[in-house]
Amino acid sequence: MGKLTTRYLVEKGVNISGAYNRSSNLGEDLGTVAGLKQPLNVPITSAKQAIPGDDVDIAVVTAVGDMESLYEIAERCLRNGINVVNIAEDTFYPRPFDPEWTDKIDKLAKENNATIVSTGVQDIFWLNIPIILTGACHTIESVHFEGGANVDVFGPVVLRKFPIGYTPEQFETGWRPKPNEGKIPTSGISMEALIAAMGLTVETRGWHYDPVYSDVRIKSNSLDRFIEPGMVTGALEVYEAQTKEGIYFRSEFAEVVMEEGKTDYSNWHIKGEPDVALSCDPFMGGEITCTTTVNRIPDVINAPPGLLIASELPRIQFRPLPLPNYVN
Repeated sequence: MGKLTTRYLVEKGVNISGAYNRSSNLGEDLGTVAGLKQPLNVPITSAKQAIPGDDVDIAVVTAVGDMESLYEIAERCLRNGINVVNIAEDTFYPRPFDPEWTDKIDKLAKENNATIVSTGVQDIFWLNIPIILTGACHTIESVHFEGGANVDVFGPVVLRKFPIGYTPEQFETGWRPKPNEGKIPTSGISMEALIAAMGLTVETRGWHYDPVYSDVRIKSNSLDRFIEPGMVTGALEVYEAQTKEGIYFRSEFAEVVMEEGKTDYSNWHIKGEPDVALSCDPFMGGEITCTTTVNRIPDVINAPPGLLIASELPRIQFRPLPLPNYVN
């Protein structure tokens, strides 16, 4: 994700002043690692090093997925007054589910006049697009999302969260959480953001995980190994919520290592007067995560300080000019 985002940043006229990673590619040129035609003369250094605060507008974080891990990186940025845009799934709508970390990061950002926002696929396809679709309805009974993502493109950090290569028995005894226990799933977080943005209130919620299998042998490039037939390729998140206003929400999101030839997909079905549906298949989830993140940069820099969610930012759109042209 960082490699692809790097190309998008360069092509949108962003001046990259530093690059950081945990352990891999340290000392190498960012442009070379990202596969650009020319080096950027920006060496990749350890993420443990201090992030410079002079003349830096924003940090783009593509390496973490949860609030606690994000804080380790964001703290150094925010203390230096550097804005942060990131793709951490758990921080897309964190306050109801992680209030302590949310308050901690929000306070730090405001104290240093900086802004932090999580974006990615959820921003457009799980929040803004379904909100627009609901505007075509006179009444709504239910909102149903079906989606799937090839998590192999997101790298080993993300894959460690899933039971990739487990036997059915290992899934049941060593991974499957009990219903409604543990963290709310990724699609559930986004669905809750949608519900809040629609001005609705969750009355009851629930979620569970089911295993996903394949009949063929699948290669995981991120894990550099094969997943044999009959082994678990990932998990299906099922999230449900009933609102006080009488509208039922459900998401079914498969996060798996996909076999060759299969692609991500994103489908919305709204039952009401009239029924409305939107299908995106194939769906370039990895690329969309990166393009959305880059297009959001001016919005994050221009936003008031604090931890904000995507629905508090202006409508996202294509940026035909170099990004500095859109910064106030």
